[in-house]
Amino acid sequence: MRPSRYLYGPQRARVRRGGNRALATRPKPSHCGGMTTHEHQRSSRARLHPAGPILAIAAVLSCGEEPVEPPPPVPVPTTLTVRPASFEFVSLGETERFTAEVRDQFGNVMSVAVTWSSSADAVAGVNPVGVVTSEAVGTATIRATAGAASGTAAVTVIQRVASISVLPEAFTLVSGGSVQASATAEDANGHAISGADLAWTSDDGAVATVDESGRVDGIAVGTASILAAADGTGSASEIAVVVPPPVRSVEMRSLPANGGAGHGAGSWELPPRQVFTTTLRAVGNPGYDFEGWTEGDAALSADSVYPMQLAGAHSIAANFSVNPERGKWGPGNTYTDYEFPGTAYETLAWTFLPAADPPQSLSDKGLLHYYAYNFGLMNRTPAVGYGYAGFVTDGHLGGSRWGKAVNFSVWGSNAARSDGLIEPNNDECGCHQIMLLYEWVEGRRYRFELGPGPGGVDAEGKWWGLWVTDLATDSTSFVGEQRVPAMIGGRPSTMWEPNTSFFGEDLYWWRSRDGRERFICSDFEASSLAVLDVTAGDDEDRPVRVHPWTNSGWLDVAENGYETTLCHVTVFRSGDDTQHNVGFWPEPPENVLMGGEAGIRR
Repeated sequence: MRPSRYLYGPQRARVRRGGNRALATRPKPSHCGGMTTHEHQRSSRARLHPAGPILAIAAVLSCGEEPVEPPPPVPVPTTLTVRPASFEFVSLGETERFTAEVRDQFGNVMSVAVTWSSSADAVAGVNPVGVVTSEAVGTATIRATAGAASGTAAVTVIQRVASISVLPEAFTLVSGGSVQASATAEDANGHAISGADLAWTSDDGAVATVDESGRVDGIAVGTASILAAADGTGSASEIAVVVPPPVRSVEMRSLPANGGAGHGAGSWELPPRQVFTTTLRAVGNPGYDFEGWTEGDAALSADSVYPMQLAGAHSIAANFSVNPERGKWGPGNTYTDYEFPGTAYETLAWTFLPAADPPQSLSDKGLLHYYAYNFGLMNRTPAVGYGYAGFVTDGHLGGSRWGKAVNFSVWGSNAARSDGLIEPNNDECGCHQIMLLYEWVEGRRYRFELGPGPGGVDAEGKWWGLWVTDLATDSTSFVGEQRVPAMIGGRPSTMWEPNTSFFGEDLYWWRSRDGRERFICSDFEASSLAVLDVTAGDDEDRPVRVHPWTNSGWLDVAENGYETTLCHVTVFRSGDDTQHNVGFWPEPPENVLMGGEAGIRR
């Protein structure tokens, strides 16, 4: 290849022969960078050196290209329209889907992401796809945004009456008597409408009248409908005006039975036509709130103190619900005190019957229940000679959990023997503690016997042993024995005193009472145990006095000043036998063995 001859050899020869007469055609003028083709040629002849023609040809070649068009503008969101432009919600919890149309600068619809927001989320909230939900009465502006474009819609939330309920739904009055009726208006989604403008009317003013507040007065014997209406919607209550019988009565019950107590029941003999009112009062047990008074299907009042006029025989229910307030409650305990006729005993015996087995979730939460019999040596002191023995739902010593076990402790014991686990210095009593794994079974009876142990009496004190017999299989287990000083404070202590007791408690009492852990009542899982056939001495003396009680409702103040109220627990008694229901029972246990609930000891 010889590019130099091809590019400028002939041009140079023609210039030497006298210019451009040898060119076949004259190029048309064209502009390139402000210079025509002729101007390029004149410039080439003027230079008359080898590089001149090269520059001229290069200029001609470069200027032969077509000009490049600039790219079109990129579409950007320019306008945004929200539809509907305005909307009125007529109930709370109502939803409506809003849409956004986005157009670019050329008027074309665009498919782009849109961000939604509300000027008042408490009135009307909007989700990421434009669904608006009414939350409260008021106004809000819904805004949609895409890039620099945005649009809005106006939202109004009202509540239109869709239904009205009147309480009481039916009632019986004596002539001259009255009852306060109340009405609740709701929107289409069942939300109460505060401040609804209700109009009260009676369809027979000769029988009963009603004022603007809903107070109904009985005028004469008969039946009238009392109507509450608003926005074209109404509801009626049937009011019967009667001549009352001479005996009027109120029978009362609590729902649930463990929820609390109602007062004001009774029976009264009165002159005919006398208007008589008894005041009903409801008190919820710890862990429960009062909900309202009902008679049959009719709701009477939500006030815990309710003056009720009597027109015959009434069966009233005080309704309670579980209180969900966290952090307020501690576990309630149960107790039964026993007093025997003698002055001292060498043996004590009792029978345990697990009535409702603790659920596995009890130990999963660490809320361990303990049922134990208490006893004390004669001349005992707070540090020596006091003891207890019983079932624990999840035995644990030495950092290990065992499951069901028997626990046996005597304050001030200086030695212990057992096939179970021995803790030589228990934190609670500063004594030897014995814990023996023992898988008791719900519904089976177990006989405990406390008496002189195999070790007898030695120079260090007297040995006391504990045995448990499964009465279904007649098999006896020796729990172990502990030695207690035979003399306490210079006085003999080798006999048990005649005053004993039984208790059921949750072992997380201490964590709740000082605020280290906070619970609601339902956190304390339920279990139940009956104490039967309690005896003392070789003659198996029976107690002359049995007093069951609970600390339900106590305000307990810990050493650090933390205050907690104890949840409701129950004790059922039949003769000398008691059943202790520990934990939290929304309803009484189905397998109650006794009748008659123990009182609360204050």
